[in-house]
Amino acid sequence: MKISQQRKKVKLAIMAARSQSEEASLDLEKLTTEVTTNYGGQVDGGAFPATVTIDGKSFTVDSDGNVELTGAKPQITNAKVTTDAAGKNAATSNTAEGTTLYITFEQH
Repeated sequence: MKISQQRKKVKLAIMAARSQSEEASLDLEKLTTEVTTNYGGQVDGGAFPATVTIDGKSFTVDSDGNVELTGAKPQITNAKVTTDAAGKNAATSNTAEGTTLYITFEQH
C-alpha cells in the first residue's frame, strides 16, 4: 500500500473526528476512536502532536489537523555559528562586524 493511501485514511479520520465537534475542532479522543474503529490503526500520545499509525505507516498529526509522515524531517544537531567554513572558530559577541559567518551542523 502506498503512503498516500495511509495519509488519506488519516485525513479521513481527522475529517470524521472534526465533524463530531460543533466548532469543527479536532479532539484527540474522537480522532483516536475514528482511527481505531474505522481504520484498525492506533494513536500514540496524550496530546497533540500525536502519532497516528495506520497500515504500518506512522504520521504526526497536530491540533490543526496537519499530517506529516513521521521522521520525514531531518534532525539537525550540534548547530554552531563559526567564523570559518570548517566550523573550528566559534563566533562570539566580540566578532567584528562584517565578518563572514558560517553555520555548521550535523544532520541525521
